[in-house]
Amino acid sequence: MASAAPLPKPVTWVTAIDEERPMTGKDPSQYPPCTVGDTLARAAASWPDSPMLVPADPSEATLTISGFSYTTRGTARAMLAAGLGRFDGVAILGFNAIPWHTAAVGGILAGGVVAGMYPTNSPPVCAHILTDVRVRLAFVDSLGAVEKLVEARRIASESPESSGPGLTKIVSWGVPASELNAPKFADARDFLVEGDASGVTDEALEAVMATQKPGHCCSLVYTSGTTGPPKGVMISHDNMNWTVSVTQTTVHLGPGDLGVSYLPLSHVAATMIDIHGYLGIGFNMHFARPDALKGSLGETLKAVRPTFFLANYRFFFTPPTFAPNATSPPSPPPHTATTFCSKFPKPRSQRGKRSTAAVKITCPL
Repeated sequence: MASAAPLPKPVTWVTAIDEERPMTGKDPSQYPPCTVGDTLARAAASWPDSPMLVPADPSEATLTISGFSYTTRGTARAMLAAGLGRFDGVAILGFNAIPWHTAAVGGILAGGVVAGMYPTNSPPVCAHILTDVRVRLAFVDSLGAVEKLVEARRIASESPESSGPGLTKIVSWGVPASELNAPKFADARDFLVEGDASGVTDEALEAVMATQKPGHCCSLVYTSGTTGPPKGVMISHDNMNWTVSVTQTTVHLGPGDLGVSYLPLSHVAATMIDIHGYLGIGFNMHFARPDALKGSLGETLKAVRPTFFLANYRFFFTPPTFAPNATSPPSPPPHTATTFCSKFPKPRSQRGKRSTAAVKITCPL
C-alpha cells in the first residue's frame, strides 16, 4: 500500500508587498501578533509623559510619547491628504532626528511602506528605490538631499519599470520654507498645517489603520547598493514587534533605560531599536549630532550617560597597530569599555536587576 503524500510545509514568507505574511513559528500567547499602531497606542497609554525623544540641540523641545503620538498621527493624516495610498512608498533621507521618526511611524499608520535611504546613496540608487517601492512621498533633512531626490525622480521617470504617479511631494525638516517654493516641495511644519486644513479626520485615519494586519509589510530595508542595485527586504508589523519583545527579554531593557541614536535609521538594526524599540519597551532615545561618526559621539555619550549602546563590531574593538619592526602589541588605550562602564552606573530605577552593564554599554573613548 502506497504511503500517504507528506503534508505541505506551511508558507512562512510572501513576495507581494500587499500580501499578508502568515503568523507561524511563534507562541502567540507569549508574543501576541499586533500592528505598529497597536504598539503606539499601548505606549501612549503606558508612558504618556515619558521624555521619549531628546534632540541633539538642547534648544529644541523634547518629545514625550503622547506628543510623539499626536505628531505622528498628524503626519499620517497629512500623508493621506497628500494622496498616499495603501502600500505606497514613503522614502526618508536624512540624519537621525525626531522628524525621521514621525515620518517613519506616520507613514506606517497611513498605510504606506517606509523605506530609508542611506545618505551615501547616489541619485541612480535612490531612483531604483523610488521605483521599487513606488514612492509617493519623501522626507529629507537638507537642500542637498532635496537636489539628490529631484535628480533621482528624473531618472526614475525615464525607467521602463516606472509606474503610477511616482514621487509627488518632497517634505523637508531641515530647509527653510523660503527655499522650497515649488508646489512639489513643502516644509515639514507647512505639511502638517496642510494636513490639518484638508479635512482628513482621525476617523479616516483609524479606518486605514483598521485594514492593517500584523503580517502586512510596513517597511522595506535595503542593502547599501555597493555591489549592484539595492535589494529590499520586506519587514512586517509582526517582525518589528516580535523582535522588540525578544530584545526586551534578552537584553533586559525597560522604562528608565537611556540610548543614543546615531546609526543609520535606514538599517534594520537602528530601525528596530531606535524607532520601534522605545515604542515597545519605553526607554528614552537621545539623538547624536550629525557629525557623530566624525568625533562628536564620545561627547554625546559622556553627556547622555546611556545605559545601553547599539553598535557594530568596530565600536567594540580597537584594532591593534604595530610599528614596522615591533615584536609585541602596543599597550591598550587608557580609556576602555571597562572604565566607561564604571563611570556611568545604571539609573536608580534600574538597580537591583541582573547587571548587564558590560554588555549594554561597551565603547572605547
